[in-house]
Amino acid sequence: MGLFELLQKIVEAFEHLHISYLATGSVAAMAYGEPRLTNDIDIVAEIDEQHIEGLLAAFPTNEFYIREEMIKDAIRRHGQFNIIHPASGLKVDVIIK
Repeated sequence: MGLFELLQKIVEAFEHLHISYLATGSVAAMAYGEPRLTNDIDIVAEIDEQHIEGLLAAFPTNEFYIREEMIKDAIRRHGQFNIIHPASGLKVDVIIK
């Protein structure tokens, strides 16, 4: 899985779950034509507890590293959690809005 394939999967999952989001960081800069070397995707998202089950289903643990406890803690603290694709080494930093 490549960086933009992972971004597409994130976008599809968030849109399916009706999660408002904003891509930021290096990936957003590349979308506007500014080349960058990056191995992660930064997303600011309006996620709450009703989205957790859908996120876990969209990113199955046999392919992705994502943990329910990390999502809940990020929501509680207005912090962030990660979605990692170990096979490619790619990581998504999801920052709670």
